Parts: sequence; structure tokens; C-alpha cells
Amino acid sequence: MGKIHVVLKKEELNRKKLEGKIVVVFDILLATSTITTVLEHGAKEVIPVLHGDEAKREACKVRKENCLLVGEYQGLTLEGFLSPSPRLLK
Repeated sequence: MGKIHVVLKKEELNRKKLEGKIVVVFDILLATSTITTVLEHGAKEVIPVLHGDEAKREACKVRKENCLLVGEYQGLTLEGFLSPSPRLLK
């Protein structure tokens, strides 16, 4: 049986040890509660992306008044984005 390693933060990943391995990421705390909150409050859809630049590219595909950019990196809200804290999105 293979080994399973669990890390709590992406910063704990060691790229050298990932080579040739299968990696599964569960971002279930902040992402899930944020997505649930915005859908509960009437969002038509949520488009998850990997980083701010990709979010901006996706936002260009829809009318500005129909889109909100929400995101953070290393616990800090991205410049020009709304905070992903579900408490602040209500």
C-alpha cells in the first residue's frame, strides 16, 4: 500500500517530492463557504480559477455589472477584488 501525506497549507508542498506522484487538493474551508454564501445570496454561477489574472480574463467575457471578482492569496485579498470572507459577502 502506498503512503499518504497530508499537508494543511500549499506552502508546505515540496516540489521535488511531487515529481511522479499523484496530488489531490481539497480546498474545502474558505472556498466552499464562500461559494455557498454567494449562491445562497443569488449568484447565478461561480467560476473557480487558479489565480487573479485568470479571474480577470474570465471576467472580460461577461458584462461588468454581472460579475464580481472575489479572491485572496496567502490570506490577503487580491487588489481590485472583494474579500472571500463569507461574513463580508452577506
